[in-house]
Amino acid sequence: MRAATIALLLFCVAGATAASAGGPPPGCAPRPPASGYVSEVVRALKAGQDVWGNALLAAPGGPTYDGVQR
Repeated sequence: MRAATIALLLFCVAGATAASAGGPPPGCAPRPPASGYVSEVVRALKAGQDVWGNALLAAPGGPTYDGVQR
């Protein structure tokens, strides 16, 4: 998948999530995800392994809710 396609998919998912959570106030457009977030997601998707899961497992003290929440 090309990075632009992934970014568009993330934008659509973010909009759908906001809409299901009540969405933004009337007259306010949903904010697109930050470019840094999009590039990090693209990097993780292209890695071919569970980058975030591996990082959680390798964290001192193991995986925690606080680590997942970040």
